[in-house]
Parts: sequence; C-alpha cells; structure tokens
Amino acid sequence: VEVQEGPNATLWRRDAGATGTYRLSARVTQRDTGLHAHGAGIVFGGRDVDGESQTYTYFLVTGEGTFLVKARSATSTTILAPWTEHAALNRENAEFTATNDLAVEVGATTTRFIVNDREVHSAPTASLQTDGLYGCRLVHDLHVKFESVVATVRP
Repeated sequence: VEVQEGPNATLWRRDAGATGTYRLSARVTQRDTGLHAHGAGIVFGGRDVDGESQTYTYFLVTGEGTFLVKARSATSTTILAPWTEHAALNRENAEFTATNDLAVEVGATTTRFIVNDREVHSAPTASLQTDGLYGCRLVHDLHVKFESVVATVRP
C-alpha cells in the first residue's frame, strides 16, 4: 500500500486480526521525509475501530531516526514510549527516503518493539491492547509505502 500526502490515516486489515502470541511485521518506506518529520508504522489490537470506544496500540518511526509507542482508548491517548532516538533506525538518505523493517512480537508476558532486527522497546503484554485488527498508521502529509504487512502466530 502506498499513500501520498493526505490527512492522518489508520489503514486497517479488516480481513485479518491477531490474538494471543504473534509477530506483526512490516517494511515502512518514508519518501520526501525532508518535508515533514512525522511518523508512520504499524497499528495492532484494534477493537471497535469505527466506534467511539475504539482501542488500539501503535508503533511509529520517522526518517530522523526516532520511534514512538502509543495507545488509544476511546478519545484519549497514552504515550508508552515517547519519541526516542535509536541507532537501530535508518535515517533519511540524500533523497529524503528512509526504509525500516518494523515488528511487534506479542508474547505471553512481554511485547517487544523491533526495528531492523533490534529491540528498541518492550512492555508488559498485560498493559497493552494486543488482540484485534492490525494495519498501518501514518501522520499527515507523508508519502509512505507499506510492504509485507503480516501477522504470524508464535508459540
């Protein structure tokens, strides 16, 4: 899926959800990031996504080498990990493009947030909304390509 400049968007995989222990992964390529250093990434645990009591967790990265983990419950959001710089993230190149492989590994007790095969954050699974729909999320005015958005069951 490729999205070019527009409002904030959450793109749900309405035909697929994930529950229990699983790994959600996606390749996120941000283009023209020099225009706006906003985030794009993956979203999971989506429930009532069209309603007033929607809940989900999201994991975003920027071309500046930062990541964010945040949760939404109805009309409020909670920052689980503020925008944080990390060496695992690929920064934008001379063409203002940055590609990062993101993953969320939901375990029985711990959920790991991974960029380019390196853990950048973890949280107790019980503290997160993890069961539900999954998809992609981006902040306004970005040109982003999402590839290989896949959830696989983990033992």
